[in-house]
Amino acid sequence: MLFGYLIGSISPGYISGRLVKKKDIRKLGSKHTGAVNTYLIVGPAYGIIAGLFDLLKTPFVYYLFISGLIFPETAQMNQDLALLPGIAAVVGHNYPLYLKFQGGKGVASLLGLSIAAIAINPDLFALFLILFTVAYSLYISASLTLEFPLRKVLKLSALAFPIGLLWAPGFIVLAALLIFIGFLVLDLFRFLMPRLNQRYLGFKQLAKEKEQKRFSGYTLFMASNLILLIFFRSEITTLVLISFILGDTLAPLGKSIFPIKLIGEKTIGGALIIIGVSLMSGLFLNTLTLLSIPVSIVLLSPIILAALDQLSFLLDDNILVPIGTALLLSLLF
Repeated sequence: MLFGYLIGSISPGYISGRLVKKKDIRKLGSKHTGAVNTYLIVGPAYGIIAGLFDLLKTPFVYYLFISGLIFPETAQMNQDLALLPGIAAVVGHNYPLYLKFQGGKGVASLLGLSIAAIAINPDLFALFLILFTVAYSLYISASLTLEFPLRKVLKLSALAFPIGLLWAPGFIVLAALLIFIGFLVLDLFRFLMPRLNQRYLGFKQLAKEKEQKRFSGYTLFMASNLILLIFFRSEITTLVLISFILGDTLAPLGKSIFPIKLIGEKTIGGALIIIGVSLMSGLFLNTLTLLSIPVSIVLLSPIILAALDQLSFLLDDNILVPIGTALLLSLLF
């Protein structure tokens, strides 16, 4: 764990700030040593290098221990136990001793470790690590916006649909139908009653301004859920919905990894998070005896999800991304 902490505490953002700009980036911008602050203070190239390094250093530590490259005896180590040096690397990234415990946020480092864990040893501990990564990412999101991400929490609760589909498909479809009807009726009443619409839009943590004259994201999302649950195979539905829910919830944090924009407000970091989350979901679901998801689908679905997310200016992402991904996967396989 000490070895992991020391590797994690290596900060290319701080080092590049000192060498290139002769400045301490902990005293500028967001006052953190992560990729975004490095990108803004030192330069785009250095921000990308910092983001990649932060993303890969925890999987590097994890692999060093399970492979025994540094300490041969650790090759026999329990792979779950080997997660501890990786977690220590995240702590080192956030609280480096030589920088007076003032480092980065650790979102990219946690994500990298989660991907490595689910790819190499997909078990209950890896699942707990993913859940912790999601919860921690929401906490960081709340600290950045100074608001509790209630809308994101509600979307995460929709994971009950793809997970429940594995054991109680009839009940899940009925529940999705009733919830969809509830949101649809609420939207129709909003459109007919301006005062109700204004009260709805007043709940800033739940509503978006663009929904004033449009169906809410909840209605559109539940419509997609219902279509996937009824018309697509359970393997594809489960994979697509879990990947979309997690990816859409965490994608805004991509600005803290690679803030470079691709299309509109979409960033490279957001695309990488969607790809990483979808890949983790596919690898984990591929280990379940209840599902038989081909490796080709596991590898291709993250690319399709990320590509369609970039095109969400054409159609609301709650419709385009899940339905489009499920449709393409069904046609290809």
